[in-house]
Amino acid sequence: MPLKRPWKTAAGSFGERDGFLVCLRTEEGLIGYGDCAPLVESGTESLAQAETSLRDLCSKSSARTLSSLLEYVAESRDRPATCNAVETAVLDVISQANALPLYRCLSQDCVSAVEVNASVGALDAGVLQRCCSAVAAGYKVVKIKAGIDVIRREINKIIDIIDNIPEHVSLRVDANRSWSRQEAFYVVAALRDLSIECLEEPLREPDRESLQALQDITSWPIAVDESLSLWSRAELVSYPPVRRVVCKPAVLGGLREALEFAKALEMHGTETVVTTTLESAAGTWACVHLAAALNNNLAHGLATSDWFAADTGEPPEVRAGKIELPSTPGLGFVPREG
Repeated sequence: MPLKRPWKTAAGSFGERDGFLVCLRTEEGLIGYGDCAPLVESGTESLAQAETSLRDLCSKSSARTLSSLLEYVAESRDRPATCNAVETAVLDVISQANALPLYRCLSQDCVSAVEVNASVGALDAGVLQRCCSAVAAGYKVVKIKAGIDVIRREINKIIDIIDNIPEHVSLRVDANRSWSRQEAFYVVAALRDLSIECLEEPLREPDRESLQALQDITSWPIAVDESLSLWSRAELVSYPPVRRVVCKPAVLGGLREALEFAKALEMHGTETVVTTTLESAAGTWACVHLAAALNNNLAHGLATSDWFAADTGEPPEVRAGKIELPSTPGLGFVPREG
């Protein structure tokens, strides 16, 4: 799927997303969908590995029941994007069979609308204008990508944005592991008294001691995302180095796994935010259902579909910074013809 403009991070940029739309048809006539959109830099398998796994799964006559497909998911966590797609398709048909929207199958303690942040991209020349447009559209949290330019210049741009947006709107900053320890402490010290909603992945070489030290000098959350693989999930739950963890179903291996992990974190006092890995509409819908099932009143990173010039189907609609979930059974995704 082509993007309207390049997606830039400290790790580089890309102009399109590649993946596979998984379709599951049952003998009863139900159809479920899942999105397999690997992104290696986020912690998934490669596109080639995902294709091999999916083709192998489709060729196995033994994997022709819903239970066998869920067993495959449980046994294949080293291919998280593949697992996420297969499980989503299975949960889609199961929730349809039970006449429930998918998020209500995931959790009874859920909401029918979730707040989302605007994703306005890198700290370039047009970032302030994009932030103001997001505020005018009703977003209360605006996310920018840092680590692209000289640090002092980026700090000045962040301060300029905060000075030009209303007080009820906060700024979420994602550095994508771009700064050294010294640089990260410099940035946090410069911004710690400002209205920052969160700072994601500040350290180029993250370690527990440095992340904890950064968290200790500011009242707003430091978050880990790509660094999740550095620690076991049990370690993160019982001994978190920061106050927030970003949960991506395509990285964690599926909606149920992500929900269980997020609930465990929150029980121990760590915030969680659900974000996409820039998937197609099918994958984005799955992430929205997860956020609704999580029900934690935070703004989630789900408003990414407007980056695409073309999509697999109709994505979730954002109105005034929120996504309303449908009451219809299943995932709610319908593929576009062709």
